[in-house]
Amino acid sequence: MSGYLVSDAAWNYPRPLPSPLSVRGTPWTLGSTFKPSVREHAAGGIANNNEIYVYGGASLESEYSSDFWVYDVSQQKWAFISDLGSQAIADSIGKESTIAHPGGRNRTASTVDKNGNIWLFGGLYYDRNMSDSYAKSDLWKYNPKTKKFTYFDEHGGSPDKPSPRYRARAWFDDNNNMWLYGGAIDSPSGSLSYNDLWMFNTTTKSWFFISGNKNASYCKNCLNGVYPTTPGTGGTQYFPRARSDYGYWKDNSGNVWIYGGYAESHGSDEYGDLWKFNPTTKVWTLISGNDTLNPPKTATNPGSRNAPYCWVGNDNKLYMTGGQRQYWYFLRDTWRVNPTNGSWEVVKIDTLTNEAPISAGLKIENSTNMPGSSVNTLNHLTTGSHTYMFSGYGMGSNNLLGFTGAMWRYSLDGYNPNLIPIANSDSLVLPYRDSIACNIKANDLPKGSFNNATFDIDINLAGIQKSLSTTSGTFTVDSTGTVWFKPTTTNFVGTVLLSYTYQNSAKYVSNTAQLKLIVYKCATTQLTLASPSNDITNGVYQYNNNESAKLINKINPVGENTVTVKVNAATSIVFLPGMTVNTNNGSTFEAKISGCN
Repeated sequence: MSGYLVSDAAWNYPRPLPSPLSVRGTPWTLGSTFKPSVREHAAGGIANNNEIYVYGGASLESEYSSDFWVYDVSQQKWAFISDLGSQAIADSIGKESTIAHPGGRNRTASTVDKNGNIWLFGGLYYDRNMSDSYAKSDLWKYNPKTKKFTYFDEHGGSPDKPSPRYRARAWFDDNNNMWLYGGAIDSPSGSLSYNDLWMFNTTTKSWFFISGNKNASYCKNCLNGVYPTTPGTGGTQYFPRARSDYGYWKDNSGNVWIYGGYAESHGSDEYGDLWKFNPTTKVWTLISGNDTLNPPKTATNPGSRNAPYCWVGNDNKLYMTGGQRQYWYFLRDTWRVNPTNGSWEVVKIDTLTNEAPISAGLKIENSTNMPGSSVNTLNHLTTGSHTYMFSGYGMGSNNLLGFTGAMWRYSLDGYNPNLIPIANSDSLVLPYRDSIACNIKANDLPKGSFNNATFDIDINLAGIQKSLSTTSGTFTVDSTGTVWFKPTTTNFVGTVLLSYTYQNSAKYVSNTAQLKLIVYKCATTQLTLASPSNDITNGVYQYNNNESAKLINKINPVGENTVTVKVNAATSIVFLPGMTVNTNNGSTFEAKISGCN
């Protein structure tokens, strides 16, 4: 990005979509040719620090798309998940279902919980039976592990649940509760906005109203919101004006920040105020700005806008790029908030609008790279090293406005490629067992502690895969990060291959490495004495004592261990395969047995 350096940061352009339509494969199977269609207002988020999920949105294939996709960051490939149809199916409330799904929709609030589940709320939905579109208030959870949706009840006129809306934003707090703020609704008099804040307790499955005007919608000129006289002032009596499509962040202290947004979702007026909410004290604090519409950009303030792309950097600052101003102007300047003092800091000033992207080429990291001016992208798609911006609406490489369909990558401030873990391909030669333990990390360089929960042993499928079935047997990963191989047949011998990746404590993903496991079978190693004698101690046996059975038990090795046994005057000892003998002092012999049952 020209003149845009945050440390050694640079945008990367890893996934252009030259065709506007999707290319689908077998569900969950990654492929270099698979891709979703170009779109804006998609739902989704990032899970396991590696999988970017994309659901629905407005695309060239459907204004209310119902297709589901995942982008595997480590493999840099897309996988199609499902398309269950445009009409929603609501099964039993609060229970996973094989048939339930949200149907087609766009402008949906979405977020990801600490367990990697994707949550969707509301949005615009087209009802084929009614031949009309309208806002929804239903809540859904998708579990990537079980590959099932869970439906939660909707508003239905209840004052204790958020009403139907679209263009809202959602996030999870540190206690795994989901929060929802604002949004928009269409009315006969025009587009209206909300200023209410809600929390959904994922344990009790209950909604709680927190602040604002509960389920009350407002026009841009309607009196609403309570502002302090002086920025920097907070209190439970204060809250922002109604809005939608605002920028938002959750900082490392658990506070939520919101900025700007539409006063009316179909209008050309936006806010430029910055607020912070403390979920513990339930206090809103006005950080900067006021309730004035369309404040201009200055050298120290980004001005009004809606729907920018937002992320939190490794420096704990709150970043924002792009967005839209007063309907006609698509932006690509970049700013950040210092959460310590609440001040705006300019990262990249760009006075131009509606600009085409600049790219040095596919997957080429370069400081001159710059996305085109865009809006309505998925937010907070951040790993330990990069943030990703997918699709949206804006200026394309053809200098035309439309669905952009590109995936951009930006190196986070503080990103250090020297911290990327190195997974080394390895070979293990192990004896047959019913279940064989493989320490595949032995020769790797984690550059930090291993995150055992992130071992992915099936790189052809999207997501963190903990098992892989082959014709020879099944690989699994336990909670300690040990990989186990269970052969399909008894007394299996042969070679099996396993490709894997993992993350370290810095949330960096390793390269793909391969394990070559060679399994062999050998006869039981035995040590017998013609005329055994007394057992002295510690496996030392005397001549002429009938203790051969005890001796055999002592010398059976476990796993790939080596067992050493010493015997006296062993002139009649028979050594079978798997055993070597070294002469020791006097008439004592040392037998070493390794690698056999």
